[in-house]
This record gives sequence, structure tokens and C-alpha cells, in this order.
Amino acid sequence: MDSLLGYYSEKFASIEGNIFEIFSQFYNLDLSPIDSWLESHFINIIEKDDKTSTHYRKEGNKCYARKDLVKSLKYYTKSVCNATPGNREYALALANRSAVILEMGAYENCLRDIEHCLKADYPNELKPKIHFRKAECYLASNQKEYFEKCVAELDDLLGTNAQIENKDKYVARLNNLKKGKMKNKIPEVSQEHPIELPTFSEGENINFAYASSKIRISYEKSKGRHVIASKKIHKGELLFIEKAFIFAPVFKEDKCFYPFKCYNCLNDVISSIPCKSCTLCIYCSEKCLASSWNECHRWECVGMKGSIWYDLGIAFPAFKAVLKGVKSGFKTIKGDHSEDLKKFGDKQDNYPYFNRLISHIYKTKNAAPYVVMAAVVVTYLKKHTNFFPWFLKQKNCPKSNMVDLVNYTGGLITKHIAQLTTNSSIIEHWTYSSTDLLFPDILVNVACGMFPSVSIMNHSCRPNVTNL
Repeated sequence: MDSLLGYYSEKFASIEGNIFEIFSQFYNLDLSPIDSWLESHFINIIEKDDKTSTHYRKEGNKCYARKDLVKSLKYYTKSVCNATPGNREYALALANRSAVILEMGAYENCLRDIEHCLKADYPNELKPKIHFRKAECYLASNQKEYFEKCVAELDDLLGTNAQIENKDKYVARLNNLKKGKMKNKIPEVSQEHPIELPTFSEGENINFAYASSKIRISYEKSKGRHVIASKKIHKGELLFIEKAFIFAPVFKEDKCFYPFKCYNCLNDVISSIPCKSCTLCIYCSEKCLASSWNECHRWECVGMKGSIWYDLGIAFPAFKAVLKGVKSGFKTIKGDHSEDLKKFGDKQDNYPYFNRLISHIYKTKNAAPYVVMAAVVVTYLKKHTNFFPWFLKQKNCPKSNMVDLVNYTGGLITKHIAQLTTNSSIIEHWTYSSTDLLFPDILVNVACGMFPSVSIMNHSCRPNVTNL
């Protein structure tokens, strides 16, 4: 990306005039360097690969043998993500991961992995192992009805499956299980750490979404929009409780995401469900997987395989913002700053207010990277997805032909990159270190997020607030 930016930076440095016209002019230049950059990423595309899955599973086995549960869980999750969905390797990876999760005492998560494992191509001769694990979960979590049903299934399995070796050992174990004599029963441990959202001491501001009633937006020519107190504020009092308008998970140095975070909602997850196509994204539920795919991931997924988003940085969430605009019909708010004093923010559709945030793009000394990155995203969408044909068919599509739509989208991405550069926030979460799976114990950057209402607080050289 550096060489690409260097090549085009020599051609222009500042942006003056209409951003959509500027992008259109740029996109009529020689784009062969952008084509070459994309081609270099898609030469060695990362697909699901069962050999890779087997490698990670074996690494997980080594870690599990020495009781390094965190590392084994990471490797088994990588094995699940790299396996062809539903096949033998996929099932084996899930089965091994369920063993780690059982040892952690997270029984519901263990049962979920077992359920997915049995729906996949798990070997018949190994099925007693996974059914015993299932029964142990029900016994340890005092689910008597399910436990008895599982024991009956085991009885039937041992009696009818001729492929099972060492049946006598399994029968003896089953007899112990029926007596409730399983050892090492561990209290249920939740790997999810739900936090109840706090509330404002005197309610929310009805004209300033996600903000306390003790503050309001003001405007001065020298300062622009800013937030002032309308009532006495006590030390430590909450001023904003805002849901991210958009966020994009942060890549680690190995070009992967954190292995215990849902790509769609950032919830902690240990019995994750992988994307059916790429090897990077995991989800806490089928619902999150479907929601992510329908809203954005169907357009990003091929790029994940080519590792382009890692290099594109802030252009990644900027594209997500464009997708929010598609959904809302790219609504805008007419009028000057006085409109913001009357009302700012909409919990149902916050795109118009995000789109209204200051970008400072015309003050940027070197704005070429914004346009170049936007051009890369647009070219990727044209050549590697069916995004633009789909966009043209949408009811709220702002343009009627492909050329205008491409230029419009590129201009929007350029603008949103600039807005995110000056307004985005890092989302930090507590996550698991290499030694502790009971409680998250290290603070890491997990995503880059946009909070339009909070962004109004940017305008101070001496801030007296902090993010939590």
C-alpha cells in the first residue's frame, strides 16, 4: 500500500472542490497500479483448506496435552475456521474444542460444539466419546431429563454400532455414568460476561441521542459545534451511553482478529461459528452470522481471503459506513449548524448525523491517501464482487447508471475515511491472556468504532471527559 500511495501522492496532494468530482477525475487516471496491487493480493488467496485445519488441530492437541487450555482453544478454533464446513476435519476440530470447553466448565458452550460436531461428518467409531462428553455436561449441570435421554442414546449406540472398538471399556464407563459417579465435576463457568448498561442520573436528552439531559450542543463561530453543561455535573458522572454506529474489528499483527470475539457484535465467544467462506470471521450465533452476511460481510468476504482490508486500514470501516448509507437511502440533513442545536442523532437511522460530522478533508496537507484507498475499495467491489449491480437495483439507489454510481460511492468512501480519521474511537475490551480462561485479564484494542454523538466532544484542547 505504501508504494501505491507514494505513486499517486506525486500526482496530487490536496483536495479542493467537490469531493465527488475529485474522485471522478482521479478514477479516470491510469489505474493499472491499483489493479496490480489487487492482483498481487489475490494471487495467493486464503481459502478453506483441510490440510491447514489438520495442522492447527494437531498443534491444539500438543497444547492440550500439556494443559495449555488457552492456546489449545485458539488452535482448535483456527482448525474449525480453516476446515470445509460440515466435513470430517470440521467435525474433529469441533470435537476436540468441546473437550477443552468441558474442562473449563462451560457446559452450554460445550454442548453447542457437540451439537454442531454431530451434525457434521464425525466418525461413527468415535461417537461414543462425544456422547459421553455430552452426558457429562448434562450430569454436571443437573439437567436430569436430558442426561437420561443421552444415556439411552449411548446404550443404543453401543448396542448397534459394530465399528466401535473397546466396547467393554465404554460399557463399564456407561454403568458408572448411570450411577452418577463421573469424576472431576466442575461448577458451571460462564465465558460470557454481560454488563448491565448504566443509566443517566436525570435521564437522556430527548434532542441529543445517547447523551445525558445534563448536556446540550452549542455553537460558536470560533469553536464550531461543541458540548456544554446545562446542569451541574458531578465528578465521575456519565455523559454518553452510545451504541457504535459502525465498527470494524482491529487486525492483529498476524492479520487475524482476536479469536474470542464475535465479528458481528464483539461479544465474548469460545464455541464460535466460523464464516462459511473465509477463515477469519467467527460468530457467537447463527443469528449473528446471518446478520453480518446480509448487512456487510458478503461484500467484504472475498477481500478477507485476499487480506486487502488489513492494508486498507481506515477504509475498512469507511466502507461499512457506506453500507449503512445504502440501507438508509443516504438521507441528509439540510440546513446549517442551527439544525444540530435542535436535534442531533437518531437511534433508528444515524447515518444522516454521521454523514454530517466534520471531515477536515480540505485542511489535510496530504489527502491523496484518502482518494487512493477509496479507489482501491471501489475497484475491488467492481472486479471481485457484484456489489454495484446489486446497488443499482436498490430502491434508494442515488444514481441510475454504473459510472455515476461508482464515482458517487468512491466520493462517499473518501469523505468517510476523512471523517473516521478525525472522529473514530478505539474500542477496548478485556480479553483472555495465555494463562487464564476463567476471567478476561488483559485490555486490548478489539475494534475501531464511530460514535457520532460522542464525536461532538472532540472540540476541546483541554478535555475534561474520558472514554470508558
